[in-house]
Amino acid sequence: MISGVCMHTVTPTALRKELFRELQMVACGSPLRVRTKKGNVVIVAERAFKPATKIRSGAQRVPGKIVGDLDDADKKLKAHLKLPR
Repeated sequence: MISGVCMHTVTPTALRKELFRELQMVACGSPLRVRTKKGNVVIVAERAFKPATKIRSGAQRVPGKIVGDLDDADKKLKAHLKLPR
């Protein structure tokens, strides 16, 4: 459960069989968890995703300004987030 919301869990095969029905359920506010060999994937409606991506006033930000090419910006962001390699 995420934030008190119960998620339906399916396999990729079951998702392919009922794709349109499952997407309609997601659009109506019911997130969907898809179990895969490499890890789980959660599908949520856009209206639920957008508020979650907004930076809140207390959120941590990358220090300074990133100026330059995208590769440089990507390296600085990865270093700031300390992503596993």
